[in-house]
Amino acid sequence: CMSFGNQGNMPNSNNYPNDFPTDIPQRTISCFNDMNNPSLSNMQIRARGLRDCVGFAFNTNNNNQLWFSDHNRDNFGDGATDFHNFTDGELNKVSYDGQHFGFPWCHSTGTGSP
Repeated sequence: CMSFGNQGNMPNSNNYPNDFPTDIPQRTISCFNDMNNPSLSNMQIRARGLRDCVGFAFNTNNNNQLWFSDHNRDNFGDGATDFHNFTDGELNKVSYDGQHFGFPWCHSTGTGSP
């Protein structure tokens, strides 16, 4: 599996979700279905809506359940609030393949995009 993050702080809203040219599934943790013959066309998206995953692991004692941590958005707010440059992270558990974790619309602070 691999994590594919966001190019920079926030996506370019004009071209979201693919704001830079690539076939790689952006803002995801994705796994090759066949490690002997890896192909971008044969990948399974395990988690989406991630800005910057900084680590992930599988719980082998619980059906290989995926857990990951991520680094949230910078420059949050208008600079006059406590959230400016408040880049908290969080520990997440993936409950089902393809689960969306909110980026770029929601953040661990429980608020939407300003």
